Amino acid sequence: MAEQWFYRLFGEEFGPVPVSSVREMIADGTIAADDEVRAGVDGSWIRANQLAESTLAGHPQEITDLSELTLVDERSIPAPEPVRSESPSSSGDAAASVPAQSCSPEQPVAPPPAASRPLESVAPSAPPSASQQDHGWFCQIDDQEFGPVDIETLVQWAADNRISPEHYVKMGQAGEWFQAGVVPGLIPEVEEQPTVSRFETAAPNAEQEDDARGADPKTIGSAGAGGAGTSTSAAELLQGIERRTMRAAAGLTEEPTEAESPPPSGSARGGGSSHSAKRSVRKRSANTIAGAESLQGKKVAIGILAVGLLALLFMYGPGFGSGSEKAHCDELTEIYTEFKGLRDAQASDGEFDAFAARVQQQIKPMIADLAKTAGAREPAKQALLYAARDYLMDVIQEGRTDRNTEDEKTFSQHLGRARRLINE
Repeated sequence: MAEQWFYRLFGEEFGPVPVSSVREMIADGTIAADDEVRAGVDGSWIRANQLAESTLAGHPQEITDLSELTLVDERSIPAPEPVRSESPSSSGDAAASVPAQSCSPEQPVAPPPAASRPLESVAPSAPPSASQQDHGWFCQIDDQEFGPVDIETLVQWAADNRISPEHYVKMGQAGEWFQAGVVPGLIPEVEEQPTVSRFETAAPNAEQEDDARGADPKTIGSAGAGGAGTSTSAAELLQGIERRTMRAAAGLTEEPTEAESPPPSGSARGGGSSHSAKRSVRKRSANTIAGAESLQGKKVAIGILAVGLLALLFMYGPGFGSGSEKAHCDELTEIYTEFKGLRDAQASDGEFDAFAARVQQQIKPMIADLAKTAGAREPAKQALLYAARDYLMDVIQEGRTDRNTEDEKTFSQHLGRARRLINE
């Protein structure tokens, strides 16, 4: 073709070159599929992978050298072998004639991505029934296709859990894929067994237990002459253990009852008197359990109420604490009085320094104790904390020669306020 081609790589335009050069560069990867090319100066830029589909469609490449032609005789091309798909009823070895894969899948896996689309889009028609046997069946397991096999083999695979409801099957080579779970009669249905709780099985109703004991004398055996020793059946023994376990969990001491003792012989029952005695014993046991639970609940409620009352008294009750605020107030007053005595006596700097060092060690535990509870609910302790922590040491350092400093005035105010609150 006569027009010249241009191509663009990394934002730069190259050309003009013949179309054969463009094709060679596309073939060897110089021009990528998403690079742009165009025919002529005024042509539109297109992607390289669209070259054969759009611009060159209907325009065969111009051949200038006859050596580029390759002549092939159609008679020398061998004909393709036809693919046979025999019916399972035609011969006994039909299952081994078509696919090369093994027809005995050992474990079910998910189908390949090609068959993983929803049934609404893959198979709009109704799935075939497992009773249809006019074609061979195929299944997809572990990304492999198995078949054709007859329906009996397919059903056997499903019974052996080699095919699960999520796997795909089809009838015939050209059939549509369906999930095995929607093919009628392929996946055996599992009947759900009714669930019975352990207590419904091991501990039946007490009335039914009494009736069973009275009606079935076979569970009662004599251990010696005169019926001195008796034994219960395994079911009755299990029920007795169940009742003892439940009473032990409730925190009650086990007491012997007629319901737990071996039942009397048939001649000693004497009509319905035994049933009445057993009912009365069970009623007393139930009343005992209810009374113990009620008493336990009352004890818990009383304990909670007592703890709450103690907490309220501790938080809001006047003077309920250790009385430490009064002791701290007296201690600060003594320290302040001793400081004023040293100042009035015009003590030396050494005496003041020794006094300051002793006071600093003395008020450390006081400050730690006041900081635990001081606050809006304890205004006296808060005032003492301000005086001891924030002003006392400054008063000792600055008030040696200068009387009535601002720190000393504030210290005296906090100490006096704490004294008034404590005495109220």
